[in-house]
Amino acid sequence: MFTGVRAPYDQILDQDLLEPLAEGLDMAHSSGIASATQQVSHPPEVLARIEQICEFHEQTKRPISPSVAARADQRPSFYRVFEGYPRVPLPTKIIDAPTGVIKLMSLGLKALPESMTSPPQTLQTLATWLYLAAGITGKIEINKSVHHLRAFPSAGALYPTEIYVLALGISDLEPGLYHYCAKDFSLYKLRDGWSALAQLKRGRPDLEVLKTMPAVLLVSSLFWRTAWKYGARAYRYAAIDAGHVVESLVQAATGLGLATNVRMHLNERNTRELIGCPSDVSFDNCEAVQAMVAWADKAHKPIEPPAQRMPTEPLQPIKRAPISTSCTEYPRLRQAHEACTAPGVGIHEVRPPLTEVAPLPEGSELVQVGAEDVYSDMGLMQVTRRRRSTRDFTAHPISADVFAKINRIAFGGPTYHPVVPREPHTGLIRAYWFVHNVTGIAPGLWYYHTQFDKYTPIRRGDFRFDAKYLCNEQEFVAQGSAICFVVSNLRELMMSSSPDTYRIAHLEAGIAVHRMYLACTALHIECCSVGSFQDDEVRKSLDLHNSDWQCLYAFAIGGVRRPKHVEPEVAVESRGLELS
Repeated sequence: MFTGVRAPYDQILDQDLLEPLAEGLDMAHSSGIASATQQVSHPPEVLARIEQICEFHEQTKRPISPSVAARADQRPSFYRVFEGYPRVPLPTKIIDAPTGVIKLMSLGLKALPESMTSPPQTLQTLATWLYLAAGITGKIEINKSVHHLRAFPSAGALYPTEIYVLALGISDLEPGLYHYCAKDFSLYKLRDGWSALAQLKRGRPDLEVLKTMPAVLLVSSLFWRTAWKYGARAYRYAAIDAGHVVESLVQAATGLGLATNVRMHLNERNTRELIGCPSDVSFDNCEAVQAMVAWADKAHKPIEPPAQRMPTEPLQPIKRAPISTSCTEYPRLRQAHEACTAPGVGIHEVRPPLTEVAPLPEGSELVQVGAEDVYSDMGLMQVTRRRRSTRDFTAHPISADVFAKINRIAFGGPTYHPVVPREPHTGLIRAYWFVHNVTGIAPGLWYYHTQFDKYTPIRRGDFRFDAKYLCNEQEFVAQGSAICFVVSNLRELMMSSSPDTYRIAHLEAGIAVHRMYLACTALHIECCSVGSFQDDEVRKSLDLHNSDWQCLYAFAIGGVRRPKHVEPEVAVESRGLELS
C-alpha cells in the first residue's frame, strides 16, 4: 500500500516553479544533519523508567474505543470551581489585540509599536490575557446540549487543562495563588502569595527571578477528563492539549505586549504540593502541572516578603469537589507520568546535536518551497474568536507560499526551556507532509527540514486514501490540501537527556500545532488536528518502522474557510496606541 519509488526533485515539483526554486536546491548539503547523539550514562533505575515509558507508548498505540471507555454516567464536568474560596470576578471589558497574527508570530514583540508594549500591570490586562488564551469564545448545540468553545483546541473537546495564576505584582489584585475559572470568568484565591512563591522556587535558584515579575501562570492537566473517553492514551492527548494552552498563552501575551518566559520542566513535587493535589489523590482529581508561563516584564510593584520570617510548614492539600459521580482508574497513565517526572535525574537542557537530529540521512535533497512571504491583517482578538476545528473541507487548493508560511511559523518558531536548539526551531519534533492539493507542489510525501526551512521530496503520487486509512478512515483527511504527521525520536531523546523528554516532546507537538491553528485561521484556511491514527502504520508509510521515530500528532489542512462563527458577548475596548 505504501510502496513507491523515490523521484528526482524535478518530477516532484511543478515545472513552473523549477526555475525560481533552483537556487534553493542543495543536493549534497554539508550542514550536517545529526543522525545519532552521545547517550548519557543513566543509572539502572532511570533506564528502567525509560523502558517503562517506551512500553507505555507501545501499549497506547491501540487506543481504547471511545464507545467502550466513555460511560455517560461518568462524564466529568468541563469546569473546576473551587467553591468556598474567595472569588475575584475578572473585568469583562477587555482590551483589544489588533496586531495581525501572522506578523505577530513571525516577529514576536517586534511586531508591535513601542507604545503597545509593557501594558499596565492591572487586573484588566491579566483578564484579557486569560480570555485571549483560554476564555470561552463561543457555543454550539449538540443534541439539545450546549457546549462552550474555548480559545484553544482540545482532543474530543474535553478540555483537561487548568490554569493557576500566581499573582505577584498585579496592582489591583492581592498577591496569591489563584485558580482561573473560565465558566464564570473569575479567579479563586487558594493560597497566600509569598508562601506559594516560596513553594514554587524551592530548591530552584534559577527561579528566584520570579519574585520580580507581575505574575506566573501554571498550566496543568486534569487527566480524568480525557481518560474518560480515551483511556490510558489520554496521557499523550493531555500533554498535547497542555502544549496548545502554553502557546495560546504565549501568543496572547505577545499580542498584548507582554514579555514571557516559558519552562516546560518543573519540579513535580513542588508544583503538585503548590496546587494542593496529593500524590495519592483519587484518579478523578489526579492533576499535574505541565508547564509555566511567566509574565516576564519587571513588576512595577513586586511582591514584598512578610515583615516577620514565617515558619516553614508543608502546604496543606486544597479541597477539590469530585468532577464526576464515579470514575475508572487508569493506573498505567498515572505510572507513565511518575516515570517521566520522578526525581533522580537532573534538569538536562536538550541542546545540539540532539535538537538537530533528523530522520533522513545526511546528504538528502533540499528544495526551497514558496517564493513569496505571506501576511494577514486579521488580529489576535479576531483570530481567537474565529479559531475552530472543521471537518467540512472545500476542494480549493492552497498555494505553495501559504503552505511554506504555515510550516515556517509552526516549526521555525522558538521552542522553550529546557529545549535549546542552535537556531529558533522546534527541537524535539519533526514534520512529514502528505501533499494532496497545494498549487505549485506535486502531490506526494514530503519532509520539512525545520533547521533549514527547506523540503525533501520522498515519494510522488496521490496518497489521499492512504492518509485516510492512516487516520482511521476519517473522510476529511482525504479531502484536504495536505496533512502533517508530527514525529519524534522518543527513545533517543530519553536516553540522551531524561525520561521527561517524552512528555516535553508531546508538549512541543501541541505548541507547533497551535501555531498552525492560528496561522490557518488568520489565512482563512480550514484545518483540524488529528489525535487518532494507526501509529505503526504511519511509521511504515513514512519509512520509519525500522527506527525509534514515533508519530505523536497529525494536522490536516483544507481549503478556504467557510463556517459561520458565533461571537461571544464580551465588551471589547480598542486600546489603539494610547498606552505607553
